[in-house]
Amino acid sequence: DLHSFPTRRSSDLSFLYNLRVRSAAVHLQQAHMRAKTIREIALMNGFATPQHFARIFKRKFGMSPGEWRSKGEEGKD
Repeated sequence: DLHSFPTRRSSDLSFLYNLRVRSAAVHLQQAHMRAKTIREIALMNGFATPQHFARIFKRKFGMSPGEWRSKGEEGKD
C-alpha cells in the first residue's frame, strides 16, 4: 500500500536511530572508549554529525552525551 510507505519509512528510521543511540550510550560509558571523543562515537554509530547525534540522544535520554558520559564515570574512580 503506497499510503503506508511514509509511515513505514518513518518507523524504520525511528527504529534505526533508537538502535544507534542505544549503542552509542553503551560506548560512552565503556572504559575502553574513554579515549574516543563524543564526535568519534557519534560517527562510529552511524550519525552524520555530532549535532544530530546530540539532538537524538537528548530526546532519548533527557541529557547530553557529555552529561551521560560524566554520569557513567562518577562511580569508576
